[in-house]
Amino acid sequence: MKNAGFKDIRIKSTNYLRLPYFAEEIAGRLPEKAVFGLLNLTDAAGRIFMNGKGGSFIACARKPEDKKEETESIK
Repeated sequence: MKNAGFKDIRIKSTNYLRLPYFAEEIAGRLPEKAVFGLLNLTDAAGRIFMNGKGGSFIACARKPEDKKEETESIK
């Protein structure tokens, strides 16, 4: 995406399993290590029950509207 001229690139992993919104809201209040532990646990379960299906990710970015902004983003 960067080579194609996009900037403000953000990547979000959705892992194997998405929880209901209220459960994700609760998980977001836990300490970071606990959240990553839960994600690792759901990924392990996903690999067992959905072998070869993989996780997914979302990539968001924007393209500069003018050449000046594009040049500044390359620096």
